[in-house]
Amino acid sequence: MHWREKELIEIIKTGGRLNTSDIVNRSRMCKVTALKYLKVLEDQGHVNFERIGPTKLWHVNQNDISKGGEGNSSEHYQNILRMLKEFEESTGKKGFVLMSVEDFDANPAALKVSLLEDGTPKFELKTGSGA
Repeated sequence: MHWREKELIEIIKTGGRLNTSDIVNRSRMCKVTALKYLKVLEDQGHVNFERIGPTKLWHVNQNDISKGGEGNSSEHYQNILRMLKEFEESTGKKGFVLMSVEDFDANPAALKVSLLEDGTPKFELKTGSGA
């Protein structure tokens, strides 16, 4: 993966859903270059966008994140656990994450991550057509 592609993925991962101008402002490239590499990343399935009027809100493809993408999958799980903990601390409610992904055999899978009372993560993986 080209360094510009990695930079764009990191910007979008840390910024959440960003419009093209926000991505360009946070990157070390001009708009034309950023758009070129965003298109490459979209074609490869790493990023996608949601169109709201004339604006494109870019985000990292969830299937790419759950498979680890180019980054450290352990870091992705730590981010999920951090977000769960922040949610529970701010709302006082138990949180959980449910992600639907395609595994390598194209069978649907569901991964549920929740925090136990002592703060340790509990992972449940369900595979097959009923996920």
